Amino acid sequence: MFLAAYRITFEQWSAEKAVGEMHEFHFKSFWHPAMKSYVEEFPDRLATSPTLGPYRHMHEPNTALLQQPFSPSTSVPV
Repeated sequence: MFLAAYRITFEQWSAEKAVGEMHEFHFKSFWHPAMKSYVEEFPDRLATSPTLGPYRHMHEPNTALLQQPFSPSTSVPV
């Protein structure tokens, strides 16, 4: 569930794709229906929650950052 929320927020995955990955890793939604619901509703929560507000911009791809070559010594703004 946590990885699904990460993928939705930082990798722009849809909730459906994230739930699909959960099932690939043997997630059983009949045992944990609330977790599945949480992930399915997470995009709306991300868009409206004041607590998640600082992460909303993460949902939009930053093409300038993605085009920079990786360097371990490069500081990344937090």
